[in-house]
Amino acid sequence: MTTEVSSATEAARQRYSLRLGDAAGISPSEIGSKAANLAELTGAGFPIPDGFVLRVNAFHRFCEANAGLERERPSSPDSLIIPSDVKSEIRLIAAQLGETPLAVRSSASDEDLPDASYAGQYDTVLNVVGLDAIERAIVRCWISAFNDRVVAYRAQRGESGVPALAILIQPLINADIAGVAFTANPITRNRDETMVSAIRGLGERLVSGEATPDEWIVREENVEPISTPGDVVTPNQVRRIARLARLVESHFESPQDIEWAIADESLYLLQARPITTLDKIEPVKPDIQVPEGFWMRDLEHFPRPVSPISRSFYLAEIAASMSAGLAEFGILLDRVEARTIAGYAYMRMAPLGGKEGPAPPWWLLAVMVRLLPSARKLLKKARDAERNDLESKLVDRWWGVWREQFFSRIEARQTIDLRSLSDPELIEELERRRTLLREGNDVHFRLLVPFMKPVAEIAIFCDEELGWDVPQSMELLSGLSAMSTEPARQLSDLASLARQRPAVQDVLLGNSVSRIADLRNVDPDFADKFDAYQERFGLRLLGEDLLEPTLGEHPEITLNLLRSQLNGSYDPDAVVRELTRNREELLDEARRELRNRPDAIARFNRLFQRAQRAYPVREDNSFPTYQAPLGLVRYALLEIGRRMTERGALADTEDVMFLEIDELHGFFQSDEDARSTVQTRRGEHAWTLANPAPPTLGEDPGPPPDLRALPAEARAIMNVLVWSMEIEMAAPVAADSGIGGLAGSPGAYRGPARIVHSESDFHKIRPGDVLVCPITSPVWSVLFSSIGALVTDTGGVLSHSAIVAREYGIPAVVATGNATIMLTDGQMVTVDGNNGTITAG
Repeated sequence: MTTEVSSATEAARQRYSLRLGDAAGISPSEIGSKAANLAELTGAGFPIPDGFVLRVNAFHRFCEANAGLERERPSSPDSLIIPSDVKSEIRLIAAQLGETPLAVRSSASDEDLPDASYAGQYDTVLNVVGLDAIERAIVRCWISAFNDRVVAYRAQRGESGVPALAILIQPLINADIAGVAFTANPITRNRDETMVSAIRGLGERLVSGEATPDEWIVREENVEPISTPGDVVTPNQVRRIARLARLVESHFESPQDIEWAIADESLYLLQARPITTLDKIEPVKPDIQVPEGFWMRDLEHFPRPVSPISRSFYLAEIAASMSAGLAEFGILLDRVEARTIAGYAYMRMAPLGGKEGPAPPWWLLAVMVRLLPSARKLLKKARDAERNDLESKLVDRWWGVWREQFFSRIEARQTIDLRSLSDPELIEELERRRTLLREGNDVHFRLLVPFMKPVAEIAIFCDEELGWDVPQSMELLSGLSAMSTEPARQLSDLASLARQRPAVQDVLLGNSVSRIADLRNVDPDFADKFDAYQERFGLRLLGEDLLEPTLGEHPEITLNLLRSQLNGSYDPDAVVRELTRNREELLDEARRELRNRPDAIARFNRLFQRAQRAYPVREDNSFPTYQAPLGLVRYALLEIGRRMTERGALADTEDVMFLEIDELHGFFQSDEDARSTVQTRRGEHAWTLANPAPPTLGEDPGPPPDLRALPAEARAIMNVLVWSMEIEMAAPVAADSGIGGLAGSPGAYRGPARIVHSESDFHKIRPGDVLVCPITSPVWSVLFSSIGALVTDTGGVLSHSAIVAREYGIPAVVATGNATIMLTDGQMVTVDGNNGTITAG
């Protein structure tokens, strides 16, 4: 069967440009997928602003006239040549469009496809007026094909060379309201739900993450508001938008992601592309086996399902390192175990003998620890650790030896060019990084008791002798953990520098999306300093699973935080002064209370001195011992994934995280197709996301045993363990009204709640917001300089969330259980970090 091509279509193929309305039937390889989609929809009668398409052949002429673009990767249109014949075509377009403000958008042949969106990779320029501005905007879009993010994205997909890039030029819709709509819920993957997001003004502020939208769910004609901080749209408008989106879906016969705008009550369709994140993944229930014993979900470190790559080696290594670190001090446990159950991370502290049960009476415990050989060994370790002051020796070793060693090893690994390695060399490098991670975890958990014991002892003393609760005693140590605030302090320095440079401020605070290339264009020195910041802190994963990206992979997060600091009033020196003043006042108060008890005040001073030296160790060691090594391991895995994608063994670079480590070695070395295995694993991951596992499994063995019969050294260290577990598992405050939790950091604050479930929500944070989240990982500390208070679903007084909140001097309530469900975006709340309550209104 032969398909005839109309003469008008054939003629259109010979020109550099054509009207959008005349472009239906032209291949995406000639006008890009975005323009091809809109041309087809224009021909079908959809309300799309007419305009022009500058075809791919114009881009090829531009590349011919400017040799070396792929090598030089220019960031500025300056000094680049537009060939005269192409320039003449642009003049014709400008003459027909007149002086009206225009939107100039990239339209690549490899974007907006069912298996690749390329969303946000190429440039868009808005409010373009006049011929000179049009030419500059077109060149800016063209050279975005050579920017780092496009090159990296194409490499992840196994693509190389120069992409085919067209340009779409349309009148800019002066939108009263704009936004996006998904005809399948992108969170739940429910294809019966349409999600509509809306903001006032231009939609690019939403797409770029600069504005927090109203969000609605539409099921058939039923409209349900999810979050409406701005009261932007009416239910009837939401129905109109959802109908438009579903008509686009019906036209293309696949779920669609559209951009829309409303101006003077008219609804316009601005863009349509397939939803690439559904991946046709059908949830697959994994094989669930619950082992014997009492298991607790590790909500603080792994709140989401664990990736296959992490569960295959990392969880077991954590458990082995923790077991060894506790045993070194004679903690009376058989071992610590970690398992993935129903897709989620669980931990178990196996008692001596291996099986849980009711705690034995004190006299029977005395007999047992003397009869069991393993218990006798631990008693000796407890005695030796106490008498040799092992905790102080390990703290000193951290500050004097280990810290520098780990930073040096990290720096050495960072200098390795992974792309230059052969396959066997890359596997060797991956194993070196895994060794660094394993040895780092060994040190991290060897430092657990040296941190925990002095902190517990000062808190217990303050409780027994001064009547202070744990949050009050922790104020004695607030302001001592410099590593907790270092990322924000360094970002504050960058913000101070930006304030002195108007061109940098214009880029960061302007209406368009800030990009590194824009900074480098106006101020290369500032861009270098920004790169140095990313190099210093970019290895941190945004979670603690290898599936999570690093901060270095998302410079836009740092740019948004930098923008927040410019708009905010964070002063790290003022925070330190305030914390120091509070600490000194508390010290004076404690010493006044104890002034008539020389033995007590001497003991207090001794305990405080030890805690003061040990307290910063927890946050200080976290980055070099496991956070940075995790990032290094992830980068090596991504390079393996890139090569496997290039060879057709994977569909996407990130799919490597859905293989177990032994499988990875096998597939990589044999070039076998791993896509079927990944598809199953992604299905299991989707099922676990939709079916959260319970916080505990198995029968709770009950309270800890009476330790009175143990030798003094063993009793002291076991009391520390019991105290720590009681603090972590303390019952939330029962609030008379509102939400109750645990007091994590003192003070009270009122502001708008901002619900942040993951790094994909970071863009929502505005200066002064109350951050409401399930838990924070260490990299989230960069947010703390922008917020007024913190609320978490999980965690305890000694959790990372609470420690870092205290270091920033912001109120925090942790372990609320359900604040992320009970509160809504933009809702005004009062956070009382003294009493552990949150009140709405």
